[in-house]
Amino acid sequence: MAGSWALAPIITALLWNYLHLSPWIGIPLAMLAAVVAAVLIGYPRFRFRITGHYFALLTLALSAIVLQVITATRDITGGSLGYTPALQMGASRPTR
Repeated sequence: MAGSWALAPIITALLWNYLHLSPWIGIPLAMLAAVVAAVLIGYPRFRFRITGHYFALLTLALSAIVLQVITATRDITGGSLGYTPALQMGASRPTR
């Protein structure tokens, strides 16, 4: 569950920076993507009746996979340093 929740803010920021979509449009799209990810992961778990400790282990594994993917795509997501969205659409970073 935490893995799918981690997708929503990253997707919103990526849509803001790369596609120049307003967060008011990006947030519902990111929520939809998180729901799709949760369904894709959750359906097999319930279909095969995975319960108890194994259900918890699969939930933790999903969170670890999302963390590894975000860290591995450092050029796009900022990796372990975090992601910084642009201040304004179309504006460059302020210079000092």
